[in-house]
Amino acid sequence: MERKERITQELSLAKRGFYWGAISGGVLSVIFSVVAIHLTGLLLVLTNISSGKVIDALIGAGAFAICAWPFSIILGVIPGLIVGSVGGIATGLVVMPFRTKISSNTSALIGLLVAISIIVVAHRYLFPGLIEPNRPASIQKNFPYLFWLGGPSLLLLSGMTWVGWKIAE
Repeated sequence: MERKERITQELSLAKRGFYWGAISGGVLSVIFSVVAIHLTGLLLVLTNISSGKVIDALIGAGAFAICAWPFSIILGVIPGLIVGSVGGIATGLVVMPFRTKISSNTSALIGLLVAISIIVVAHRYLFPGLIEPNRPASIQKNFPYLFWLGGPSLLLLSGMTWVGWKIAE
């Protein structure tokens, strides 16, 4: 009976990791989507002030926001849920052998290390295609990288650290 209880406790950590990882990934990806959509609309309006087309730009920003939400769910929120869940399970599995003698701080550090490993893999395989070599050296050259990997990577670092903390509670 003792072996069965131990296995149940171990699976409990993986389930907690999945649960908290999904919550973290979902919430942070929705926040990122909200900020990105609103900043893009603001940029659209600000770039049209000098030409005197502010009203048109406001209409365009509203239409963009309406059209961007379905795509942000498909391209942002669902992948955020998946990455958060996988990262949470990985954090739970790494914490599992140390479950009796681990503190919340150490578990948070494990979550941070899991996030770093996910980020390293993502940057290794996705980074080369996100820098536009034909543009002059400016923020515009790096914008796809910052939008698709830079911002989400920072959110993943904080999210997986929080997941590690919650697993050990």
